[in-house]
Amino acid sequence: MVVVTKRHRKRKCLAEACVVFLLLCGIANVKAQTSQQTSQRPVVSVLDLGSTAVARTAAGTLRTRLSSSGEVVVADPDLSRAAAKGIGYEGSLNLTTTEARDLGAALAVEFYIIGDAQTRSAALHKEEKLELLHRYLSGVEFRQRVEAVVEAFNAMRHDLDQERRAAERQWARRARQIDAVTLNVAGMYGDLQGILPALPSIRLLELPAPDVEGPA
Repeated sequence: MVVVTKRHRKRKCLAEACVVFLLLCGIANVKAQTSQQTSQRPVVSVLDLGSTAVARTAAGTLRTRLSSSGEVVVADPDLSRAAAKGIGYEGSLNLTTTEARDLGAALAVEFYIIGDAQTRSAALHKEEKLELLHRYLSGVEFRQRVEAVVEAFNAMRHDLDQERRAAERQWARRARQIDAVTLNVAGMYGDLQGILPALPSIRLLELPAPDVEGPA
């Protein structure tokens, strides 16, 4: 009876060992398949999309979304940054074919993403700026500013008209004064010529000479 029990225990231990071995083989197979599937996915490197806070946030969000998709493997950003810096890449978007090929070789990935998040951000806010401009131009504040400018021009025009009318009055008064002086001088000189006929004539006080027409 004792012998049978020992044999039964031995068989049970062998069976448990076989089960454990099979489980280990299954786990190893799953790991191998997972590793093979991971190695088959393309590796993508997302370089920094600028030096601003918006660029860093955009690059981090892009890496997270690519990783969560399960379609690609995202390369380590620190390693990608060091590799790009090692060949002198400084974030330019205008790359020649040779420069793009050299950057890809340095990153050792199938695909890489470069860009400028600040430029994209400005494009996103363009419509908002146009909307704000439209509101300002059609609002009360802009109309009041234009009215204030027009009123200032009207006041300047009114002052200029007043100055012109005042100047015309002064010009007319001075013209009459000059005419009076000229007449008095001409009369005084005429009186002197009556007393002294030998006084020379003054061309400006004489009548213009009549035009003498030759024979036709």
